[in-house]
This record gives sequence, C-alpha cells and structure tokens, in this order.
Amino acid sequence: MSQKDHLAIRDVASLTTLAHSYRQWHTLRVAIVHFDVFTRLAGGPRTWQQLMTETGASQRGARILLDALTAMELLEKDGDSYRNSPLAQRHLVRTSPDSQCNSWELYEFFNENFMHAAVAVRDGMVPPELRSRHPYKDEQIGRVRARAMYELGKALAQEFAEGYDLSFARRMVDLGGAPGAYSFAFCRANAQLEATVVDLPSPVEVTREMAQNHGLADRVHTVVGDIFAQPPIDLGSGYDLALISNVLHLEGPEADADLIKRARASLVPGGRLVIHDRVLDDTRTRPADLAVQAMQSLIINERGNSYTLGEFAGWLAQAGLSIERTITFPNRVTTWIVSRAGQQ
Repeated sequence: MSQKDHLAIRDVASLTTLAHSYRQWHTLRVAIVHFDVFTRLAGGPRTWQQLMTETGASQRGARILLDALTAMELLEKDGDSYRNSPLAQRHLVRTSPDSQCNSWELYEFFNENFMHAAVAVRDGMVPPELRSRHPYKDEQIGRVRARAMYELGKALAQEFAEGYDLSFARRMVDLGGAPGAYSFAFCRANAQLEATVVDLPSPVEVTREMAQNHGLADRVHTVVGDIFAQPPIDLGSGYDLALISNVLHLEGPEADADLIKRARASLVPGGRLVIHDRVLDDTRTRPADLAVQAMQSLIINERGNSYTLGEFAGWLAQAGLSIERTITFPNRVTTWIVSRAGQQ
C-alpha cells in the first residue's frame, strides 16, 4: 500500500477510525510521557497495585490505562500483572537503544499547538502569544527536540555514512545539526573527519553530552548560534562538506535560499553541500504524509513548509550550485540532495 493509500479516507469506516484515533494516541502519550509505564516494566512484570503506587495514579486510572494498553497489544496481562510486549520493550523503554520516548515528548508539544490549527489556517501562522512555548528556542523543548532528533535520525545517518563515500572530507559543518547524529556517524565512517555542529544553546548542550558519550568530543565541536538569524552568524569557512539535514522545512523560501548561499560560501573549492530532507512531488500532494506534515509547519513555524525538488534546486541555483545527484535508501522517506562547489 502506498503512503497515499495509507492516508486516504475512502469510506465511512475509515472516517470513523480516524475520528476515534485520538483515543489511542492520547492513551499512549500519557503512558509514556506522564507515567513512564513501559520503562517501569522494563525489568519484568509488575502488578497494577505496584504501578499505581510507583506512578501516583489512582486505582481507577491505573487499571483503565493498563487495560487499554493491553488492548492495544503494547502490554500483556496475566491476572493482576502486566508486562511489556516485545515492541514496547524495544521502542518505549527510555533506556533502550531503540527508544522513541523522547520523540513522544516532542509529539506532546506539537499536540499542544495543534489546538490552534484553525487560527493558523485563518491567519497563516499561530501568533507567538498563543503558543505554549517557542518550538525551538524554549530550553526544555530544545533539549527534548535534540534527543528526539537523535532517536529519529541515527539510522538514517548511519545508512548515508555507509552508502556514500566520505573519504574526501576532513572538515564538515552540520547546520542546525544538534544533537549530532549525522556528525557522529560521518566521523565514525571517516577517521580523518572533524565536524562542527551549529545550533541553539540547549540543543548544543545535548550535542556536547552525546559527543562525550560517543567518545567523539575531540572531533565533534559545537558553535552556539541561530543559523537563520539576521544579521547572519559566522558559519566559519574551509569546510569540505556542509550538511543541512531536516532544517529547511522549518523556514520560508527567502531564509532557506540565504542559508544555502552562506553554506556554499563556507566550502572550499570542490567542497560538497548535502541537503537531507523530505521532498514533495510537483503536485504538492505526495508523499501524502508529507503534504499533511505541512500543516505541522503551518502551526509550529512562522514560515515553514514542505518543499519540492524544484524548490530545493532553485535555492541551490541562487547559490551558484546545481544538483549533482539525489540519493534515497530503501524503505526511507527522505532524500539526500548532493551538490558540489566549483571555483569561487
């Protein structure tokens, strides 16, 4: 089934399922973000009475929540005891290498702001005074977002590092790249590479912590700054590789074109600029989930959107660059757009 088919609403049953899906979403959100149910069960089965005491939940609330999670097949029940399903044990326990818990904390923030969707459609954006918190400059959200981006990005980063020859690069700049998932993977693939991650203060804190944990603190450096700030910050120079990963959809065309120009200016002759993002087709309706994701950009960002390959190519052209190649990996929804700088 294609992504378009997956999101299609073609009958009353599909419409009803969508209308009721908030129940499952909020059940799982509360279990992960507010009560850490799956992490508490990571060591083995526990009774509802034990979980009620540990979480501070009421008897009625604990039993209904745990039974609902069992109905969703995320827990398994035996009498009064509950244990994690294999899927929950792998992806919903905070200490698991494949955890998605930070991503769910970020989704909670998105949900807070989706309450203003009607205002965003009417006015073209959500006024700052209506937002619960700034999506990227709030310190707490910045840290949550950085950790979520690591969860979502590490496998993609590893695939590109293994599938693309990075041996040409000695210095790279990772723009808006906290918490460094791509820089870590690229440095592991190329022992001669050093990376500089440029991002806002709280995401940079997470990057430094993770660089220590990965044993890469001497090769992955950080610069605190807003890559979209005006007047623009100094991105540095002399880089063999500039990476802009999952950043351009956060801003509008003018800011994106400007960032690409400055990234290109930071490269040595023959250096490469790699854009990694999701790409709409020319109808702006496929992939279907990316077209719907543009609603998130409308609500969360003042100027963000989902973009077509032609739009990316147009911004590259303004910087004197052209697309050398595009790369996609099996079962992935993102595209890597590679361009090479000539003589400056």
